Amino acid sequence: MKIRSVIIIGLVSLGLRAGDGYLYTRYLQAQVIEQVVAQQAPLTEGLPATTAAEVSDAFEQWRQQQLGTLRQDLEEALGGEAKSEFSDFIQRYHAAKSEEDDAFLNHLANDLRISRTPESYQALQESVMNRSQDSLLPEAAKFLSEVQTWTEENDSEVPLHIWLTRDAPTAAAPAPTPKPVPTVNPLQAAEAGGATWVPPEDELVNPMDAFAQSRQSKREQALEDAHAGMRQVASEREAYESEQAAKVLAKAQADAEAMRAQAQRLAATEEEALAQRENSWGNRLKRIVGGTVSAATGAFTGGIGAEAGQRAANAVFN
Repeated sequence: MKIRSVIIIGLVSLGLRAGDGYLYTRYLQAQVIEQVVAQQAPLTEGLPATTAAEVSDAFEQWRQQQLGTLRQDLEEALGGEAKSEFSDFIQRYHAAKSEEDDAFLNHLANDLRISRTPESYQALQESVMNRSQDSLLPEAAKFLSEVQTWTEENDSEVPLHIWLTRDAPTAAAPAPTPKPVPTVNPLQAAEAGGATWVPPEDELVNPMDAFAQSRQSKREQALEDAHAGMRQVASEREAYESEQAAKVLAKAQADAEAMRAQAQRLAATEEEALAQRENSWGNRLKRIVGGTVSAATGAFTGGIGAEAGQRAANAVFN
């Protein structure tokens, strides 16, 4: 226990904290997300407005999904201090990198369980981005290659969202709601309920009273028949609308399934091109992210490091 306390005190005195390796990987993930989104403009250049809108929607959906996953990950690990801890780490990282602080570099390598300590911060970054358990690079490169292939090779009418989800399982269309069969015929119910009024024995019955009561009974029965008819009509209409909606949904799902099959056939013919583009995007993202992080570090004395931390934290948590 005493040894652990000494180690923690020593880390704090050096500006080091347990979990910095975890925060470092999440910072690189945030950088990858930001740079993927930056590729939207060149990919949509020269495209028709409707096609560009599909690409824009796909990028925004991908961005929201990735940022949401990253935010949830940080909040589960760090609780209510997640945003401030994340921003503070990025600032400390850029400060250490700008000063070529070997102690901080070794600390990150140890925290990340990298057996051979990298010679530089750039080498550390490359090492981490190549680790599948810590990097968003493969997923990001795959997404960009998929979008690029769709914009350049898709001569069919397959929408982009179908192309991107062509291998996802689909839910079966719900069976049409059976039309309910009325259990009671309103006319039969009316006939059965029309009992004749019988005056009490040993009482003198006024013919006018008997006529008024009989008339009232017929009115009440007619009103009940009308209500029963309206309920029957409403029930049949609801069943019809439900059945029609199920048919429309089933047709839409069948059309989507046909387009998904078409997308799968296209992907099979473009398998080699997809793999080449994915590899190319992976290498390109490494260079872009490395240049972005280096630029923030190089200008740290001007406050860019702190701004980078705040910007990354805002992008993830706001």
